[in-house]
Amino acid sequence: MKIVVKKELGFANIIIYDNDVFHIHILDRTPITLDQAQQIEALRFSLTKLPLGLTLSTSNDDFVLPTQETIKYIQSDKRSLTIRANAYVVKSFSHRLAMKAATKINKKSYSCGYFESNDKAIAWLMSLKT
Repeated sequence: MKIVVKKELGFANIIIYDNDVFHIHILDRTPITLDQAQQIEALRFSLTKLPLGLTLSTSNDDFVLPTQETIKYIQSDKRSLTIRANAYVVKSFSHRLAMKAATKINKKSYSCGYFESNDKAIAWLMSLKT
């Protein structure tokens, strides 16, 4: 797997791999704002060739929470129609468990998975690629 594109946004690094995975690496624990989420989405649309995104989200910390406004945007029907799958790497088992439970309560139109490593997350995303 090779890096095709790498962009530094200050709050996050964006990496696109040759397998079409769009990797969002959050640099600090500050909540992601709506403007930042929209910047990331705009990059995904302009730089990827898949009609439905395969995204991998990681961070320097255990996890990063978006603002409430950003959560509404991320969960919106309009955005959901552009995503095939979201994979999140969450280092803490208890946090992964809590996030899996929350996902089961708030079902999405796309697949969503939580993993302990980038390799497992990417393998899962590749299993969903058509």
